Amino acid sequence: MLTSRGEICAWTIRAYTDDITRFSSAKKYTAYAGLVPWVQNSNKTIQHGHITKRGPRELRTALVQVVMGLRRMQAKTGSWRLMERYALMKQNKGSGKAIIAFARKMATIVWCMLSEDAEFDIGQMFAPKLTEKAENIRMMTKHESSAGAFCARETPMGGEKQRIFVQNGSGGMDTNGEPLVAAREMQKKSINTANMR
Repeated sequence: MLTSRGEICAWTIRAYTDDITRFSSAKKYTAYAGLVPWVQNSNKTIQHGHITKRGPRELRTALVQVVMGLRRMQAKTGSWRLMERYALMKQNKGSGKAIIAFARKMATIVWCMLSEDAEFDIGQMFAPKLTEKAENIRMMTKHESSAGAFCARETPMGGEKQRIFVQNGSGGMDTNGEPLVAAREMQKKSINTANMR
């Protein structure tokens, strides 16, 4: 059973879906619901348009109502991956497109639940690995902005580029962890010896 759905939405989705084995994939189910974009191909030109709106209007409406219910339950669903993705898409694409994209994702979830005969698992709405990775990226960017940044430099005599960490207000460190001042001295020595030959 889906969170945020009422009995009418649940029975509407079940009635219009009928036998889930009719749809061999989630893409076919979302196309049946009319939640996929209109596509027209001509030679090498591919044009995408609005959603097709083919299939039962009531099924599409029920899926959108599930999305609206999830939006109203921000206290419970605010940390879900889908809700974070919805919020990001709402900022970039607008509310209407974000709701339809979310409804398409809910149709995919419904297809998976019915085809596997499984209950709705709230645990899959959280991604601990992705959350941890995002937190690490945030911490790295915060650390780099306060401490310095990586820069590329070429070694003398047209060698390969090296990544150098330059600290704010100091000479910085190269990728081997040596102070950048020492690296500069070594660079001067190698240039002097190259000139002497």
